[in-house]
Amino acid sequence: MMKTKDHLTHLQLLQLPMMKMTKYPQSVKINLLEKENPLTNAMKEHNTYMQESDKKMLAEMKEQAEKDRELRKEELGAFKDSMALLASARKSWVPSRIPWHFLQVPLQEEQNQ
Repeated sequence: MMKTKDHLTHLQLLQLPMMKMTKYPQSVKINLLEKENPLTNAMKEHNTYMQESDKKMLAEMKEQAEKDRELRKEELGAFKDSMALLASARKSWVPSRIPWHFLQVPLQEEQNQ
């Protein structure tokens, strides 16, 4: 496959004038440029790996967010239930029952007199 100058990297374009001085035909020169530049290939592989890893990480983050959302819904439901129980307990509390600590103060005052 013949590559045009549009498909070459900047480094490969800089190397073209040097390649013109050699005896190879143009198609071989471009293939040689690709083989001579392992950094470009390594960077392509690295970028591909990073994109795949980003996609995996994003999928894991979405999955974790879904789990957290469900957990928060359950916690909110439990909180509402406990608040409803507390409210019903407050309503059923009879005000005629006076807690013991309220009675201690008047008893002590009577004993002092």
